[in-house]
Amino acid sequence: MFLLLFLSAAIGLPQSAMTQGSFPTGAKRLDNADLAYVLLWGAPVELEGLPGGDKQPFRMRLWRTDVERSCGSAGHLICAYQYHLAVSEAGEGGEQAVFDLGEFGSIQSMKWLSKESDDRAVLELSVLNFPAHVFRYRPELRRVQRTFLLTIGSDSVAIQPKRGAR
Repeated sequence: MFLLLFLSAAIGLPQSAMTQGSFPTGAKRLDNADLAYVLLWGAPVELEGLPGGDKQPFRMRLWRTDVERSCGSAGHLICAYQYHLAVSEAGEGGEQAVFDLGEFGSIQSMKWLSKESDDRAVLELSVLNFPAHVFRYRPELRRVQRTFLLTIGSDSVAIQPKRGAR
């Protein structure tokens, strides 16, 4: 408690803010339509087993939003998903970014590979060209599965097809 009071005095916060808490006083509009769409219509995709666990130098969240359109004779369906990856350095004040990974079918599997370096991790994604449910409605579509390696950091994400994988 003493440390909190000392820090609040050192940076000029009123003591009442530290001991009484705070309440909403207003809202600031964030002008980012893409982010609003992801938060309103998207769903989180679980990323478990990050190499290094809690000692990882960054945090990540993967979001998926539906892409609805006509998939041909089956009519209007969710024919793809748009994926967004939010990455932040660990701790306060670190670099943060959201990366648009593009539009593709469903993720079939994912696994974390060993860290490339202290500020990069590699995620292996196995994906389908369409969401799995589309093949029930459109059996004539060719089901294609590919594997990609995502090298992830807070400043960039590189996506490469995995060699030798189909």
